[in-house]
Amino acid sequence: MINASWASQRGRECPNNRDIGGYYIGANFVFALIVDISQRGPRGVDFGYDWTSHVLEGVSRHDTLSPQEAIATMKQACRALRHCYPAESGSYAAVIIDSQRHTAFGISCGDCRLGVNHGEHIEWLSPVHTLAASLANAEETVPELSPTRHILTRSLKARRFTQPEVVQFEAGLRSILLATDGYWVEHLIEQVPFHQLADDASYLTLSADSSAVSSDCDNWLVLSKPQLKSDISF
Repeated sequence: MINASWASQRGRECPNNRDIGGYYIGANFVFALIVDISQRGPRGVDFGYDWTSHVLEGVSRHDTLSPQEAIATMKQACRALRHCYPAESGSYAAVIIDSQRHTAFGISCGDCRLGVNHGEHIEWLSPVHTLAASLANAEETVPELSPTRHILTRSLKARRFTQPEVVQFEAGLRSILLATDGYWVEHLIEQVPFHQLADDASYLTLSADSSAVSSDCDNWLVLSKPQLKSDISF
């Protein structure tokens, strides 16, 4: 059985926590999503909550879910909210675990990441859509430490949908991690203690371990299909 754990906290330099996580448990698949909304824009918290809610409701209408169907749902959520949130933007990463085909797909846009936690190290599977990452090879720099890492080359915007990137990997891996840049850059790479981070930091873990939620605000959404239990397991 796959269980989800969520941890999230507001950064010391942020007026509110604009990260949000979502989890859908279906009969034939599990879908998990992490969203990091920029501090620019007056209604970032509302945008993150509404977009995540729309996406979870959309994927719940499917008996099985392909990456293309998930992306179409994300695009439809943007279309539904485009007039409500013209100034808000952000990043996201999602994962689909399919019990029928025993495959998993990652979907990402911006600087949220998908990885597999092997215990001693994390294997990151999704790319980072930042100016620093795109210039890293040419300039021979470490993109995570560059000031241009905050400039996104793909992002979540209600007013204009940007196509995310898709990766496929084995569904039987032990522990899947979705993380915002506040967690994977500032905490994991820069080694800043979790409770001293400047940026909002959140991570979502899918594993066989028991579920847990630790957050400083109401930013964890869970949806399940009534009277159905997923038979997906690691």
